[in-house]
Amino acid sequence: MQNMVRSVIDRVFRERDREFFLGCCCRPPALPPALSELLKRPQAPVMEYYTALRCWPCRKWVIQTSTVEKGDFHAKFETHLVISKLAPLFHIHHEFSVRNADEERVTPALGGFSEQAYSLSQFRLEEEACRILTSAGYSRLSFAELAEVVGDLSSPPGVTMFGPQVTVEYALFNDLFGWCGERNAANPPLST
Repeated sequence: MQNMVRSVIDRVFRERDREFFLGCCCRPPALPPALSELLKRPQAPVMEYYTALRCWPCRKWVIQTSTVEKGDFHAKFETHLVISKLAPLFHIHHEFSVRNADEERVTPALGGFSEQAYSLSQFRLEEEACRILTSAGYSRLSFAELAEVVGDLSSPPGVTMFGPQVTVEYALFNDLFGWCGERNAANPPLST
């Protein structure tokens, strides 16, 4: 486990530093301007998650990188970019879905996800986002690093959504204690 990851987990989970956690989660992250520009490019629809919340441990974007329609073949490719507000860390994964043409199908689409791109548009987006973020001092976490169990920690009492074990992903990209939920309930977003 990276020292930076361990340090943040120790501060939030072992020391229960609520003010540090909420201070990070409730401030708008200072994104590199080049990343903001990349996410504004018109060639790929982008959906940002958690925007209705004033306070959350990460920012997440889903970028629809391409669609392919050739005869009966229909596929959609998207890339997920998630940036922690607790430390300069991020992760990227790619997804695809293909229309299921099987007459005995149970589901209308087949899909999958991976750290490796499925299309050139996903690959190019990943390369550019990683270049921008790493040059700004961010570190990328792999699936293996995200899934690492923080050995001596367990989910807080009453938290069953993530299971009993705390992983790096749950610790750095989610609100296990419900602190953000309390803050968001006390300060609802402005209506638009």
